[in-house]
Amino acid sequence: MHASSLLGPFALAAVALGQAQDPAPAQEPRSAAQWVAELESGSFAEAKRGLLALGACDALPALVQAIAELPPSASWQAVRVLRGFPAQDAADRSAFREAVKVLGKQAVGAPEAERRRLAAFALGALGEQASSTAKDLARRLEDEEVEAVRLACTLALADLGEDALKPLLKLLESERVTPKGLALAALALQGTDKGGVAKSIEKLAVRPESFHAFLVGGVSLFALERCAKPPAAANAASEQRKLMKVQIWLAGRNLNWAGAIQQEPTDALEFFAFLTGLPKPRPREYSAPAAFDRAMGEWFTIGDGYRQLLEHLARELEPIREGLRADAYPSFVAFEGETRPLVRLAELLHAVDPFVPSDSKR
Repeated sequence: MHASSLLGPFALAAVALGQAQDPAPAQEPRSAAQWVAELESGSFAEAKRGLLALGACDALPALVQAIAELPPSASWQAVRVLRGFPAQDAADRSAFREAVKVLGKQAVGAPEAERRRLAAFALGALGEQASSTAKDLARRLEDEEVEAVRLACTLALADLGEDALKPLLKLLESERVTPKGLALAALALQGTDKGGVAKSIEKLAVRPESFHAFLVGGVSLFALERCAKPPAAANAASEQRKLMKVQIWLAGRNLNWAGAIQQEPTDALEFFAFLTGLPKPRPREYSAPAAFDRAMGEWFTIGDGYRQLLEHLARELEPIREGLRADAYPSFVAFEGETRPLVRLAELLHAVDPFVPSDSKR
């Protein structure tokens, strides 16, 4: 009798068990484009791991294309992935250079503001590997008309390393106040004294003949604090308090900057909205400090209000930058919801720029 017939049903069970344990056919590996599609519609964490596993040479072109072509909600997910790519070999570095080249062109030349904004965030995510774009991004602080894009460029410049210092310091000579303020904010977020940064900021902070230096004075102090120069910041603050004992009787473009306003931030917001023809601010529409600092003098002027709102704008960029670096914004909607009041404040201050006299002497 055959052995298999002796085993009977046990033999059949063994055969069935063997068949059940046969390995399943291997799945085809996913392409970079397929992983990118999964970033928003599937598991972000799994898609990010898949893209990182593919490496920069394969993944970066697909991510850059997504930022250039997909809706903001999907482009945002591609930006989130970029921060995780280290350049490890010559091939990777070549892929990074090409990605930076494409993103740099989008950040300054894309016709849609949202594309410019997302490209700027992408360059910031690439960090020092995108340092070649520093000059172009710094120019956007002066030339860009959409405040959300200008703030994105400011945040990106904070992460581009030493190559961004020189163009940012150059902006301190701008004839407009808000580019100076944003440049100082980026320098504060860089937090370095390399290249004589603190010396240049301190020089601006205590210039008694400069009205612009007064308006950006609060941001100057913030920058000195972050550039590892607490004594310099304290000294500059003391000098600024001395200067504030002199009334600012300056008028420019029908605005008397020495005019008194109420001390509440809401009063300043309403005044500047009225001045620029914008609607009366709704509650929490604009980001603003809880209260103004009255330490600079009893006579609280229009100039004081502008100065402290600009300082608030600069300081509020710091937690946003930390959130971006920590990947704390899982969606573009979440980022927009948290940062929109600050963008509205930047829009208001930018609208006031034409009323600021050229760097006048007192």
